[in-house]
Amino acid sequence: MKNLSYNHMTGVIPSSLGSLTNLTYLNLGNNHINGVIPPEIGKMRSLISLELSYNHLIGVIPFSLGNLTYMTSLTLQGNQISGFIPIEIGNLEKLSTLDMSNNLLSGKIPFQLGNLKEVKYFNLSYNNLSGTVPHSILNNYNLRSIDLSHHQFEDQSRAPPKPLDYKKGSCGEINGLSRCKKGHQIMLIFVVSIAATLLLSIAILGFLLHKQRIRKNQSVETTKVKNGDLFSIWDYDGVIAYQDIIRAAEDFDIRYCIGTGGYGNVYRAQLPSGKVVTLKKLHGWERENPTYLKSFENKVQLLSIIQHRNIVKLLGFCLHNSTARLLDPDSSNQTLLAGTYGYIAPDLAYTMVVSEKCDVYSFGVVVLETMMGMHPGELVTLLSSSSTQNTTLSDILDSRLSYPRRTGIANDIALIVSLALKCLHPNPQFRPSMRQVSSKFASAKSFPQPISEIPILQLKVRIYLNVS
Repeated sequence: MKNLSYNHMTGVIPSSLGSLTNLTYLNLGNNHINGVIPPEIGKMRSLISLELSYNHLIGVIPFSLGNLTYMTSLTLQGNQISGFIPIEIGNLEKLSTLDMSNNLLSGKIPFQLGNLKEVKYFNLSYNNLSGTVPHSILNNYNLRSIDLSHHQFEDQSRAPPKPLDYKKGSCGEINGLSRCKKGHQIMLIFVVSIAATLLLSIAILGFLLHKQRIRKNQSVETTKVKNGDLFSIWDYDGVIAYQDIIRAAEDFDIRYCIGTGGYGNVYRAQLPSGKVVTLKKLHGWERENPTYLKSFENKVQLLSIIQHRNIVKLLGFCLHNSTARLLDPDSSNQTLLAGTYGYIAPDLAYTMVVSEKCDVYSFGVVVLETMMGMHPGELVTLLSSSSTQNTTLSDILDSRLSYPRRTGIANDIALIVSLALKCLHPNPQFRPSMRQVSSKFASAKSFPQPISEIPILQLKVRIYLNVS
């Protein structure tokens, strides 16, 4: 199917279209195409519908169109096509719509058009046809609408048979058919009235939508003035900013909590300006610990000056009753500080130096979180103690997943956890690079025990001793 109508296309119809022998629908109507209808179109034997109306076509109708025996619709109106109607059009016995109106056709209507027994819509109006209308056309019981107006037909020797008298939409300037001129005028007035009503309705609807949009924008502006845009007045009125935070999170209601960590709880809130942020509120005991408070201040200072693709952007902080951090929600790393010790390497908080090994640490946390089905949390802390002595690999895996039965899959799981633990080494110098992690995956080493018998301590020892 090719529908290229209403595209302001110019030029001529290429004869190469004849090679599209499998095309069933071709619509080039309502363009600015000129030239003649190429005879090669008659080679498109699969064509069902041909629409060339309202262009600037000239010349004659090619008789090769009579080869398109599957055609059900042929529409050529609104051009400057001249010459006779080819008798071969009578071969299109499946045709249901034939419209050649508003052209320069002349001569007689071929009696072969009476073979079009399936035609329902027949329009040859506004041409220069003459002679008489074949009774074989007027005898067609399937016709629903026939328009033969505005021609110089001779007086029919006899009126058309009765069946045509009952057909609605039948008109023409021959005996037995009503004249079309008045009806066309009434129809034109009706169509124009409907079009004018639709245009007026669209204009009114557009005006109302525009007014609604203006009111909405005014409402948003009023809200911004009333509550203040936190991201533009932060340095001017921290009291309003803090109050908006409390209201947005409903005094840090548990419903807005999206994570809990060693330093505090993480909340999600939408501020009056419409901006969605994540907030971190420190635990009460942490605020009283100078060591934790200093660590927090170091992180605030660091996050406020660094720019790194894997470090979330800090928009502001507040030290009032409780400590909150505002994080950029547009970042894909908005869970960066959620969970026990979060996803930030501990060395980043103390050295304030961002390195590749900080990314490696975060990668290790994400991998363990994937394997465990939750943030590794306390496991990261326990790795530095002997508390994991009796913990096996199967103890930490996501319990919602079925136990791996195939040795290859179990071995891959052990390798993944082993590499994740290596990425969490407390000393960044002993963490692998991402290239090394990738190469380890490619050259996997086997673990002799099943998952239920592999102690985490063994994986930890392998890691800390840098055993591959």
